[in-house]
Amino acid sequence: MTYVLVFLLTVISLGLLLAVYLYLIFRKSLNRWYTNKRERWLETHSDDIKTYIYTGSGSEHFVPEKRYQYEALEDMFSDLLSSVKFEKDFEPIGAFAQRYFVPWYQKRLQSGSWSVRMNTLHFINRFKIEVMQPDLIRHLRSKRCTPEEKFEIFLLLGEFECDNLMELMKGAKELPDFWLNELLCRLVSQDNVDTYVDDFFDYTPSWQGAILEAVRDKHLRSEKLQRLLVQLLESEHAELRVKALKTIASLGYLFTIDPFIQWMDNNRENGIWDQPQTDGERLMAARLMGSIRHDRFIPYLNALIGDRAYGVRREAAKSLRIYRQGKSMLTVLASTHPDAFARSIAQEWIERNPEHE
Repeated sequence: MTYVLVFLLTVISLGLLLAVYLYLIFRKSLNRWYTNKRERWLETHSDDIKTYIYTGSGSEHFVPEKRYQYEALEDMFSDLLSSVKFEKDFEPIGAFAQRYFVPWYQKRLQSGSWSVRMNTLHFINRFKIEVMQPDLIRHLRSKRCTPEEKFEIFLLLGEFECDNLMELMKGAKELPDFWLNELLCRLVSQDNVDTYVDDFFDYTPSWQGAILEAVRDKHLRSEKLQRLLVQLLESEHAELRVKALKTIASLGYLFTIDPFIQWMDNNRENGIWDQPQTDGERLMAARLMGSIRHDRFIPYLNALIGDRAYGVRREAAKSLRIYRQGKSMLTVLASTHPDAFARSIAQEWIERNPEHE
């Protein structure tokens, strides 16, 4: 009985392996046939395609009708765009795509396959088919539109300078933070940063945080932005307060330090800075005072060097070290500060160069 069972299992296994082998051969043959079909079609129309690329006329001689024809032209046109630079007022590939590919891409955007839809978005971007903005917006609002697709569509609409892009972003469902940050880094610029500032409070906290990340990463500046950053120090969202401080520290500029000092005084007097959840704010405040460096900040840094959180003490000592007489101030603190941890961190930064950190 055991031998019979082993024999049957062996036969079944060999049968499965044979089936897989035959399937792979079939797929390989089918792919080769499909590739040859594409190449023959391109070869048949190669003269007409060349004429069109050089003159912009004669496109009616190679209008795609089948899937393999569309794919053949997509690959060929993509290769051309990578290797040939056309004149600004002569874009035969974009014109062809706008004339013949739009119905095909409209259909493909409605596909049940995620990969097909993503591939379609890729080619819409590749060929700069701006006339498909309504289709992109329609798909953006559909239930089947995934976060990956939303990301690509927002980038496309931004590149196409869509009139109501801001409104679409305000009404969009949340995207993962890393996508939001990358998206806003591509969309926000020195030319339009004030527009994002004007509408800042219409966005959700996640979008607001991404705008601040973009401002900091791209080192953007404006008077409106400065006022917004100071205003955000009073935000009810701790993460926004920290990001505002981090952004100001990165920019290294405040048009006036008085509101910031008043904010620090209020936090100390009200006991807010005694709470563990404000460690990040105190750390960023210390970093800001090292970035901007004003003599009125020195007493606050002297106080923060004795903070209970190591990160805050370290940042305060590092900031003090940057000041003109920073090494001397740290030397005094290392010998006179009543807190042993403060004396230790002051001594550590006497011997370190903040420029190498």
